[in-house]
Amino acid sequence: MSRRVGHLLGCLTAFSCGLLVSAPVQAGVIGRIVHVGYPTSYGHVVRAGSWVPVVVELTLEGQSSFEGALRVEQPDRDGDLASDQVRVQLRGEGTAPRRYVLYCVASSRPGGDTSFSVDLLDGDGNAVEIVSDGKLVQRLKPGQQPEVLVRDEYLILELGRGRKGRIGDLADLETREKYDRPIRVAHLAPDALPDLWLGLEMVDCVVWEQADATELTSAQLDALVAWVHQGGQLLIAAAETADTIAGSKQLAPILPVKIGLVRSLDHLPQLRRLLGAPQGTDEDDDEWAVVAILIDERGSRRRST
Repeated sequence: MSRRVGHLLGCLTAFSCGLLVSAPVQAGVIGRIVHVGYPTSYGHVVRAGSWVPVVVELTLEGQSSFEGALRVEQPDRDGDLASDQVRVQLRGEGTAPRRYVLYCVASSRPGGDTSFSVDLLDGDGNAVEIVSDGKLVQRLKPGQQPEVLVRDEYLILELGRGRKGRIGDLADLETREKYDRPIRVAHLAPDALPDLWLGLEMVDCVVWEQADATELTSAQLDALVAWVHQGGQLLIAAAETADTIAGSKQLAPILPVKIGLVRSLDHLPQLRRLLGAPQGTDEDDDEWAVVAILIDERGSRRRST
């Protein structure tokens, strides 16, 4: 057999083996987009023309450190390409995933691109490949692109730990037609709240169940208060944790009522008397804690229970 034929057979063998056995993915930075916008029971949602949070998780495998940045780009209201970038510092293989939040504007142009993607940059600002879902990819993309809300849809963000509360019933398919606007309900754990108010721009109302101000960072509290001043409505539901709301330097000034001492009662007539008594008629002359307050940008009280 000639050397040319033998070389050809060797190439064919190597080619066929390559089809059957794929090369292992090199270790490095592993990432995923946790969500774009806000997660609801029917997928993630964004609002056209509004700022939306893009949450990314990164881990390291096979290397001790990585320094660079994450970048997201989207056309803004004028069609210009707007981008946001956050610094990335990863240390130690096998450590818990680190979470990063970027902000961008969902396209509002007719026929505009509503898909989202995130680039990983090295220390020199060059795009590098990243491992996602076991594959080496050029950029991160969400498992499913978010849905764009209809213009008049009312978005409620339920803030609480664990499973969704009864507020989710407002968006039930059997009851949502009872309201004058379509209602969508998203759910987040308190520690996942954006730390910039513009990340809440697309939200109409935040319902904070079992509100505990100690569960939010100072930046998150500042963002929540700034969002209220920009027109957002905040419904705080707190009983045992009401003192943390009253003691918050950020929240206390915007409360429409003064929250007093938290009391635990097991005598129903006494509870009824406290809830129905005018202020200052209680024997101890203390103010009782309001357990649900709706706050708007004017600082006015809309409803309490």
